[in-house]
Amino acid sequence: MIEIAEGAKQFYFPAPDLTPDQIRENIPEVIIPALKDLIRSIADAEPTKEAYAAAFKHVLAEHQIKMPALAMPVRYALFATTQTPAIDSVLVVLGKDEVMRRLSKVI
Repeated sequence: MIEIAEGAKQFYFPAPDLTPDQIRENIPEVIIPALKDLIRSIADAEPTKEAYAAAFKHVLAEHQIKMPALAMPVRYALFATTQTPAIDSVLVVLGKDEVMRRLSKVI
């Protein structure tokens, strides 16, 4: 129960207030173009797990990067942590508008 509560509480906290140093340390500059493309893909996607998974796959293929290279910075931008449940599910629960708002703050 404690693990479930710990995992769930991140969805109820306000967006992290990341410093420029935290962003630099956890979101490599080289990944910013992929993040920008992911934001555009999410904006055009239906708010479903399948659509978000497809958006990730498209951006990963386009930038020729592996999932951890993109998912870890996305998780950090969303929650100031690199560990979350499946990222596509997390996006659905957090909501498209909030996801886009949080991702946009780090680019």
